Amino acid sequence: MTALAREWRIGESLFQFEPPDLLRASYHGRLCEQQAVHFLRVYEEIFTATGPFFLLGDMRTATGLEPDAQRYLNDHIQYAWLQGVVYLNARLAHRALSAGFLLASEMTRSQTSPLAGRIHFATSEAEARGIIARLRAGEGGRSTG
Repeated sequence: MTALAREWRIGESLFQFEPPDLLRASYHGRLCEQQAVHFLRVYEEIFTATGPFFLLGDMRTATGLEPDAQRYLNDHIQYAWLQGVVYLNARLAHRALSAGFLLASEMTRSQTSPLAGRIHFATSEAEARGIIARLRAGEGGRSTG
């Protein structure tokens, strides 16, 4: 395995890697295309170093995506990088964006998204980590979403 940075700051968002397979992301503000490019570079770096990983995204202060950022993410994310995603403090708009990503993936790739059933929502850090523990154990997430 290659050496892996433990922390990245992209704009106002902070990413922290927790071995063996968890990327903790605190998203802040509105995501632009340039930041989306950097987000995916972090995801790819972690995947290259560790294999598929879990993403725990705190959405408390996230305010949305610019259209170019959304298109970039839809076109370039590799779902094989992610074992599962748990969003913490997600509002309705965040949940709708998540559903939109899955739909866009299925429409552009003519197949069911590999993340279908592996995106979850939690109302507390403890609940989010519990979902990830169940996903690791192969039990499914059962989120409050």
